[in-house]
Amino acid sequence: HWIGRKWCLAIASATFTLGAGLQCGADGDRGLGILYGGRVLSGLGTGIASNIIPIYLSELAPPAIRGRLVGLYELGWQIGGLVGFWINYGVEKHLPESNKQWIIPFAIQIIPSGLLFVGSIWIRESPRWLFLHDSRKKAMDNLCWIRQLTPTDIYITEEVAAIDQALEAQKAVGGVGLWKPFQALGQRPNMMWRLFLGCMLFFWQNGSGINAINYYSPTIFSSIGVQPDTVNVMTGIFGVIKAVMTFVWLLFLVDQLGRRKLLLIGGVTGSICMWVIGAYVYVVEPTKHPQESLTGSGIAAIFFFYMWTAVYTPTWNGTPWVINSEFFDPSFRSLAQACTTASNWLFNFLVSRFTEQMFAAMGYGVYMFFASLSFLAFLFAFFLIPETGGIPLEKIERLFELKPIWKADKILKAQLKVEEEQFRHHVKEDLVEYENRDDSSNTYLDNMNANASTDMVLEAEFGPSASGRFDFTLSFESAILSVLPSALFFLLAPQRLFWLSKQPPKITKNSRLAIKLGLIGVYTIFQLVVLIYWVVGPLRMSKIQIAAAVLVFVNGILLALLSYAEHTRTLWLLKSTGVIARLFTTATAIKCLVLVSEAWEKRSILRTQYENLSPESTSGVLSRSVFWWLNPLMKVGFSKPLTEQDLYVIDNGLSATQLFDQARKSWDAANYSRKHALFWSTMWAARSVLLSGILSRISLMAFKYAQPFLIARTVEFSSNLDEAKEVSWLGIDWSVAPGLHWNGHL
Repeated sequence: HWIGRKWCLAIASATFTLGAGLQCGADGDRGLGILYGGRVLSGLGTGIASNIIPIYLSELAPPAIRGRLVGLYELGWQIGGLVGFWINYGVEKHLPESNKQWIIPFAIQIIPSGLLFVGSIWIRESPRWLFLHDSRKKAMDNLCWIRQLTPTDIYITEEVAAIDQALEAQKAVGGVGLWKPFQALGQRPNMMWRLFLGCMLFFWQNGSGINAINYYSPTIFSSIGVQPDTVNVMTGIFGVIKAVMTFVWLLFLVDQLGRRKLLLIGGVTGSICMWVIGAYVYVVEPTKHPQESLTGSGIAAIFFFYMWTAVYTPTWNGTPWVINSEFFDPSFRSLAQACTTASNWLFNFLVSRFTEQMFAAMGYGVYMFFASLSFLAFLFAFFLIPETGGIPLEKIERLFELKPIWKADKILKAQLKVEEEQFRHHVKEDLVEYENRDDSSNTYLDNMNANASTDMVLEAEFGPSASGRFDFTLSFESAILSVLPSALFFLLAPQRLFWLSKQPPKITKNSRLAIKLGLIGVYTIFQLVVLIYWVVGPLRMSKIQIAAAVLVFVNGILLALLSYAEHTRTLWLLKSTGVIARLFTTATAIKCLVLVSEAWEKRSILRTQYENLSPESTSGVLSRSVFWWLNPLMKVGFSKPLTEQDLYVIDNGLSATQLFDQARKSWDAANYSRKHALFWSTMWAARSVLLSGILSRISLMAFKYAQPFLIARTVEFSSNLDEAKEVSWLGIDWSVAPGLHWNGHL
């Protein structure tokens, strides 16, 4: 945002080149430190480039072919991955074991990064960035050079007018300085919503399993049944298909078919393919029953895997990058692209970090997991993502104002066509009308902010009538429903963690922990966004509300599972808090998912010594709450008469087998010639149970005997309240007696 797109590319390529050079300089004498340092620099360069390149291409591209030009970034990514794989494959197969096998791949990195550095010096700066920073002359020169048109051409006139209109509107709302976008982001709920959608696109992209397969394709092919000597070749074919389908996506699909349709097709088809592969692994179990060659079903599984690759590559692999480069206004584009790119690498890291553990613990369930997320991605795209193809960047904001979302692009294109025809005949008049409309828009925004401020002043009242209806205010909710339970949780959580740290582990390693921690991590991120929005947003905040947001965020780090539904209900009733309401609703949904993950039955992951525990002990909180764990027992009871062996052992001390053993030992030790030997043997075996009730029964008898005296003493005590009395043991009698009474009944 500050130094421009051009010089950011130069810095990114230089940083990456320096990192690659450091990696080449690593050896046994220097240790791994220089290698780690080189990897860090290469990662920084990759992060900067992956942020800037889609922005730069989208700002240079005309709307009609913007998808193709931004798609060149994805094409370069796939070609680079393909070339990198075959280089590694070649040096592994054809070079003797030496340090050359890893130095050569590191050294080859310098070639593309060096070319990018040289090219970044000669490329033109983005015209939209120059307009954003009031460098109009240079911006016009660059725009005319890129379009190969004269400044007086009607196309240049229309494009410059649209850029000016968008910049004027953004300056009026939030400004275009380096820090202004951060401040203005909280004042633009629609921009926060688009930022959320952009980050979630990368969440669903990584949730499909594409990057898990990119990093662990040999593991995945082995799980399907491919022999070790052909795994690398199959992985190379996987890369070739990705590169070829990226060409198809770039040339024939992204602009012709549209972004939205690609996401929908990829979500459904990818889900079906993953379900088929998962079913094959479940039925055949190729890792447990290896074959010398692939069977017919194994070949079918490979076919569906490559079909998934061929469909998913031109849909969800590159399309989110194109959409995110189009979603945001120029003044927010750098900030938003940085956030969405960071979210992509975050989700990428989470998936790659836990993929091996997931395959080790879940087996075929990994494919079912990716299939489910792919279908959820389809629903997400259908209901929330509009078609951005062919829409000018300066008109994207209007796209989100139109409903329904699946028809918004057609409605907007029809409106833009009418406006374009009017513009060609009345350019100057339209500009004057825009200025007048902009003034009225500012007045409208001022009124909206004033109303929002008034609402928040009322909501700061600690009472139900401030909102004009009988309802809790935000201050009341923050104090009673957030601060109080959050503070209690914050105080009790460390004690619980300390207690758990001293308990022996009972479960084996499994992927459920990773899934649950991932859900809690996403929930915590949402709470952090809510906290930031409360602090920097346009609403007048009270300290109690900020304190509540801080506590909830901290409790999210402590695996917070407290309900926040009352906040969601009230926030949806306020016109000025729509974004926060959506965030709270989403956070609540994530908490429900965390609860579901916690409610999984644990028998399958128990260690051997705990496998015979009762279903009541191993069931989740939901199953125990509704007694769902009794259903298998009822099913047995419907099919045959229940026996003692069918009943669950709640306590080993109460098990029929243990009681029988006690009776057997007592009978073996008894004197058979004694009169009533069986009776005395049974009494001796049950002596502890029989004697345990004696004390409680004696206490109950004493209480019943003393009860009239206690009642009389109580009446006498309460009838003379003015006299000073000694309480004596009255309070203790009333507290101890009920306990003894109930103990006797038990």
